[in-house]
Amino acid sequence: MTPLDPITLIPSSNLEKVSIWNNDQSTERGVLAFLNIALSCSAPLSSIDLITASKHLLDIVPSFQRLTSLVLGLREGPDDLYFLTRLSLLPLLKALVLNTCEGKTYSPDLDFDRADFAQLSQMWVSCSPQFALRLFQKMSAKQLRTLRIQFDRFTPASKVSLELFPTELFAAAPGLRLLRLDHESIGNCYSRGIGVHVIPPLPRYCETDDAIKTHLTDQDIHQLIKSARLANLWHFWVPSSPSNKAPTLSSLGILARHSPKLASVNLSFDMQEHHILALEDEMIRYPRMSHALKTLTIGWTQKEPLNNTHSLKLVIIVSQYIHHFFPFIEKVLPGLNCGKEWCDGINAVVKSYQKAGADPRFSK
Repeated sequence: MTPLDPITLIPSSNLEKVSIWNNDQSTERGVLAFLNIALSCSAPLSSIDLITASKHLLDIVPSFQRLTSLVLGLREGPDDLYFLTRLSLLPLLKALVLNTCEGKTYSPDLDFDRADFAQLSQMWVSCSPQFALRLFQKMSAKQLRTLRIQFDRFTPASKVSLELFPTELFAAAPGLRLLRLDHESIGNCYSRGIGVHVIPPLPRYCETDDAIKTHLTDQDIHQLIKSARLANLWHFWVPSSPSNKAPTLSSLGILARHSPKLASVNLSFDMQEHHILALEDEMIRYPRMSHALKTLTIGWTQKEPLNNTHSLKLVIIVSQYIHHFFPFIEKVLPGLNCGKEWCDGINAVVKSYQKAGADPRFSK
């Protein structure tokens, strides 16, 4: 008898969770028999974890209509995404984890409408960029709030998929609040992940020393905000990375104007003096806002961006700019290369403006 022989494993009628982490072709028959028995005795299964989900196992899973959580390893799974239509039949499914085989190629999908996951709120996917694109082209999850994607590898074909991905993702999940994108081969560029809480500037990346180096500019942020429809975004957080291309503080104005629900921002900026001085014109060009951002983490892409970054004039301009767009800010925190003393100075000036009720130089 195998370890999963249905004679030795009789599921209880009260069984709520099943986790099978080492099944393969030799034990698949026993797993199928076990699940069939559980189905016949009406076990109230709410969670199933299958490290290897074959086509036969995928066919039986949707029969458990009480499932709220599902983990599937698709290493030996189907070669197309039609299985999504089966999984979407689970009316209570709220959490879904899909783990594909690294480098596995998927044939063109059958012609079917988007699979609608009505209750899905959390999702975690480990896959290639190509699979991620096809996945969200073939599914709809209007209640999806949290998504984590771990790309297993990048290939030359990944670039096109990454360029199309933001539009397809937000078409499939318009209510997304929290997005994390991981890539374990980032290496020298990022210690962990290419983007946290928001899609990074995916169309712009270059491969150097087997790592992905992401270049983020003000224009990238503007295009991203427009193309991905991030009006409901709560957090904008891109891991710090020294780069010869970086956004300026002007990008904060872009976020303020296009993402009104933001609660926190974490970015590293190009802090050259002429960029900071340009903020004065921007404050005149755009009216004061009442954005409710609470936390801002500022990093410097250069270790020593300016000899006079700490000058009172520049500290005042930065403080005025932050208060101009984010009058309810609670704290400015130091990020990459940014000293705590500098942030303490920014916080002190901003607090003085808040106490006075307005920025005296730009109030109407």
